[in-house]
Amino acid sequence: MTGTEIIYKIVLHWNRLGHPLSEDEVQEAGINCAEVLKDIPVDTSSITLVSCSEALNEADDEDNFLLFLYAVANAIGHDFLKFLAYYQIACHLLDVENEIEGAIAIYKEIEGLWFDRLSEQFFHGNLGLAYTRAGDFTKAIEHLSLAVETAKARGDEESLGIYMQNVGVAHRAAGDLDAACICYEQALEISEKINDGHQTIRRNNLDMLMVDIQARDIGRDLGVKVNRELSIVKDNTPLRSARHLSFTRPLNIFVCYASEDVEIVTVLADRLESDSIKLWFDKVRLLPGQDWDDKIKKALQEVDLVLLCVSNASLEKEGYVQEEVSVALNRASSLPKGEVLIIPVKMKPCTLPEQLRAYHWVEYYQASGVEKLLVALQEKAFALGIA
Repeated sequence: MTGTEIIYKIVLHWNRLGHPLSEDEVQEAGINCAEVLKDIPVDTSSITLVSCSEALNEADDEDNFLLFLYAVANAIGHDFLKFLAYYQIACHLLDVENEIEGAIAIYKEIEGLWFDRLSEQFFHGNLGLAYTRAGDFTKAIEHLSLAVETAKARGDEESLGIYMQNVGVAHRAAGDLDAACICYEQALEISEKINDGHQTIRRNNLDMLMVDIQARDIGRDLGVKVNRELSIVKDNTPLRSARHLSFTRPLNIFVCYASEDVEIVTVLADRLESDSIKLWFDKVRLLPGQDWDDKIKKALQEVDLVLLCVSNASLEKEGYVQEEVSVALNRASSLPKGEVLIIPVKMKPCTLPEQLRAYHWVEYYQASGVEKLLVALQEKAFALGIA
């Protein structure tokens, strides 16, 4: 079978018109695809590669999608096509698999291989978002700033506004409110200039940021004092909250925790409660006499997100906590791959059980824990189309 014939066969399969292929056949298709692409013009070969991968992706055949692209990338000769194949892998890992570290590693493999200013812009923009989600705000700002400069050079004002806003989010997460303010103002200015539909959300985000800046400047205490042995924050340290977030509707979040952790979880709930976030926190929402099974199971089926607040106490405890975790995992298993429902939040150092290790967790007890959680909530809001 020729390379062209086997590519045709795999594309038929991905469009659900043919028969399932084995892993060996998929790898053979990738290698043969690379050979075919070497012998045709670059513009045509890029279209062929994108068509093959998109056909597979639309067929929801994710394992073969990655297998095929890895085979192409490893066998191909052109840097241009290697960049294209690895770029698609990295985007898939980041957006669908939520494999942030894996995506970053792939992006770094193709740094410098971009073939024009647009691909360079997309590279830095996506890698910057990946670093933001990973909590490495210094590298996030570095790459997002490069995306800003490239978008400026290309005259791409819509993308420029998006990247400028994302740089602001990274600055804010890193604690530099003044730099975030400059970015937010410039992003809003662009929105108002080109009328891209983001004006209201960006104006609200800027307004909420200004509230925090003004409070900081007059020395107002934005935090709360907590028992030192909880190891969350030191006395008088300003705590960042969800008050700067602005969504078109509240993000509904269920908070699962053990009663032994109620004090530390209450601090977290106080930080998150805002106009843009509605918490289902049974300490305040479950009235005396209401049935746990009905109310909580119903809430777990309706919320946008479940925060599993874990510690050794909650992981070792039997009863309602494990029941809530089970309900959440069952619902998560029925969702499309890549859709985030569960975020494990380590309240104190602990080892996650096997069934939770597949999820990207947040270490709340770390200095950057709250910022990482807020970034994750912003990402969820973007995915829902409410930010």
